[in-house]
Amino acid sequence: MTTDDITLGVVGLGLIGGSVARGWLERTGRGVVAWTRSPATRAQAAAQGVTIASSVADVIDRSDVVILATPLAALGDTLAEAAAAGRSRSEPPTLTDVGSVKAPLHDLARRVLPDPSIFVPGHPMAGTEHAGWLSADPDLFRDRKWALVVDAPVDLRRWSAVSDVALTLGSSVVPVAATDHDRAVALVSHLPHLIAAALRSLLATEPTSLGASLVAGSFSGATRVTSGAGRALGAEMAWTNRREAVTRIDQLVAELGRQRSALESGDPQTLARLFPTDALDPGHDRPDPTSLAVTRSGLLALGRRGGLVVGHEGSGRVTVRDPGSGRDVVTAEAGA
Repeated sequence: MTTDDITLGVVGLGLIGGSVARGWLERTGRGVVAWTRSPATRAQAAAQGVTIASSVADVIDRSDVVILATPLAALGDTLAEAAAAGRSRSEPPTLTDVGSVKAPLHDLARRVLPDPSIFVPGHPMAGTEHAGWLSADPDLFRDRKWALVVDAPVDLRRWSAVSDVALTLGSSVVPVAATDHDRAVALVSHLPHLIAAALRSLLATEPTSLGASLVAGSFSGATRVTSGAGRALGAEMAWTNRREAVTRIDQLVAELGRQRSALESGDPQTLARLFPTDALDPGHDRPDPTSLAVTRSGLLALGRRGGLVVGHEGSGRVTVRDPGSGRDVVTAEAGA
């Protein structure tokens, strides 16, 4: 299945779901069937070309790939509702989601879906501090990463279909195991939200307003995610992923302890050595594209090496940028 064959469904038209719908319309010219609870949002989306369904079940009936984009706290109920709706179809659509925590939903799919292989848990690493359809951006996913769980029982053909949607929206795809994903985002996403909240709390306890009047770039940048919709989202994400978040907090406390000891050491170089000297590269050195067979073990190994899926070749192969391609890399046989 390619994007030319896909009828895309979206449940939830907030920032992420709305950006998916708008991006799909703009990049493919093909229709989007969507449902959201807000009558005002339904009217706004319809005015921009989205086909509004009558219910979640209607989206399921009319789509090949359905993106569940309701808030994180509601995703479990949305998945269960989609599962119930899909029972009437002999060939249910592929389901995916956009939540920032993957293992709980991956486990839930095994319990509520008659065939859990149709669910491909996903997480686009994109967003802003804003919310709602009016903040949706068709280019929100351009040049961003989109994590897609490849653990069993995910059907790899369905994984490829969701991957194709992400690629069409401008993202590159990171194949992940659900637990690997949650461990990683606890550091790169959820811990920063917790730190931002702690900084804001410290500022609020200052005995004078001097600190607030001197806030500049470093503090503003570090606390940006606590503004707007980010206030509720940060707490929601960290709570849902609390076991991994606690581990990351403990690691941060240990690192702050090393910094405290360095500050007390009397040697400025002791502290300086704790500041990284290399630039932060969120990706890698962009190795030349190579070809990879779509197998579970091969994709998982690619993701763990920091590799990306950047295109589909058909015949069960994808184009990847693999930082391990210059080393001896063992790729599993097709069907693994």
